[in-house]
Amino acid sequence: MIFQTYPFLSRILFGGGLLLLYYATLRLHFFTEHPLLTNKPVALILLLAIVAGHFYFASQRRSEFLTGMAVFLGNVTALAGDTTHLTLPLVAITAAVAVYLFMPRFLRCPICCARRTRSQTRRKFY
Repeated sequence: MIFQTYPFLSRILFGGGLLLLYYATLRLHFFTEHPLLTNKPVALILLLAIVAGHFYFASQRRSEFLTGMAVFLGNVTALAGDTTHLTLPLVAITAAVAVYLFMPRFLRCPICCARRTRSQTRRKFY
């Protein structure tokens, strides 16, 4: 109901909630002297799942702000991994997903659009 009544406030609260979820998960292992999650790979998997959720919600809502936040948090996760073999692939995957989401719709699937365009032009002339 709040989404329909106050759409701007709803977007702000949703983005803030996602950011707080990421930060709380990051704190489980990285910024404490005695971490709750002592296993670093488990913490990174949780962070990557949250970043994947960010990308999912950004594409569902078609929000550039959420996409930018997801790209930033994906890069933070890659740097928090602190391993060369993990950082480079995560940064590359994050960049590839960001490029895919920022591309216009007709460039994402050119074969499907070409078929639709040809069929639409045929109908137009007949």
